[in-house]
Amino acid sequence: MVASTRTSMNKPKAASRYHALDGARAFAMLLGVLLHASMPYLFVLFPWAVVDGSRSVSLTLLIYTIHSFRMPAFFLIAGFFARLVLQRDGVGAFVKHRLRRILGPLVVGWIVLYPLVRFLWVWSGVRMVQGADLYQAVVAAFTPPFLGRGLGLIHLWFLYYLLLLYGFAVGIRWVGLKVDRQGKQQQRLDALFLRLLHSRLGIFGLAIPTACALLPMRGWGVDFADRSLWPRAAHLLFYGFFFLMGWWLHRHPTLLATLRNRWGMHVAISSVLLFPITGLLYWIYSLHYDAGFAFRIVYFLLYATISWGFVLGWLGAFERFFHRPNAVWRYLADASYWIYLVHLPLVIALAILLRSWPIGWYIKLPLVLASSLPLLLGSYHIFVRYTGIGIVLHGPRIKTNKIN
Repeated sequence: MVASTRTSMNKPKAASRYHALDGARAFAMLLGVLLHASMPYLFVLFPWAVVDGSRSVSLTLLIYTIHSFRMPAFFLIAGFFARLVLQRDGVGAFVKHRLRRILGPLVVGWIVLYPLVRFLWVWSGVRMVQGADLYQAVVAAFTPPFLGRGLGLIHLWFLYYLLLLYGFAVGIRWVGLKVDRQGKQQQRLDALFLRLLHSRLGIFGLAIPTACALLPMRGWGVDFADRSLWPRAAHLLFYGFFFLMGWWLHRHPTLLATLRNRWGMHVAISSVLLFPITGLLYWIYSLHYDAGFAFRIVYFLLYATISWGFVLGWLGAFERFFHRPNAVWRYLADASYWIYLVHLPLVIALAILLRSWPIGWYIKLPLVLASSLPLLLGSYHIFVRYTGIGIVLHGPRIKTNKIN
């Protein structure tokens, strides 16, 4: 009886659509297309299908900045909407909803997209070998072991981690309702959360546990999480902190106004901290600095602070400038999921075709984006929006003469 009372007390009033968060989530998805399209042109070499001869330091810094907050912001928003759906519809409906919209696209998307990405990865390599042809690429791509090395869940890894976090959230919530029947522990956690978000220095407090999650990672940022079905604890903790913050933000949605008022401050703090952290990166990559554990602690404290500053600033900026209903943003919010799911083979293929062209990255990258985004958006409108695929991804949409 007590548990049910607490649930009803925590259940928010029926709210209008969170237009700003929809827009922030959509733009985070679209930034993923930019990030993957930019990979061939980064100054620091990453294990990618295409390495172009024209690479840029400035583009690398831009992508580094985007990478520091894009997926954390997405997981925070996912936590917010997860609690919204669970409180509104109940646990059973929440589980069905998440399995349909997350597990279904993960399984079907991987079956369709993984062979394409693997083929393009191999084709890109054999094209650089004199005499290699398309047939050799097909044979190499689909010769066992089919899973290959380093491709795994490809860019769909975030759906897998979302499912894990949903499971943990439901489980922890159930345990909390059983153990903390009077809600006293929850009140203490609420007080801590409110203190952090109300404080102007709250991002520094949030950075400490986040940096601890980053320390076990091998690189100088968030490692790739796509290479195994065995979840990595560091990734679960890192993204779990942001997911949990989104979950708690839904408990106190009035705090969105605080983020709206402080978005400039949060962005400014992170922007300023980019200078020392890029200096540390210069030592690492250019001077081959032998970084010890103390160096990594300082680096990841900076990195975690930058992540939180940009995440909260990102959400606050959307709350400030995009909080009103907008048909175009609503359409892009619906389309962004599909665009992100299917974009990777297209941008890799375009980068392979442009690799031999004697032009700079500043022309190649816009060409890739200008060629891929209209195709992706058109495929969504024709094949997804008013079809069964669209019902799975975002629910039914009614066809009208206007953008809907």
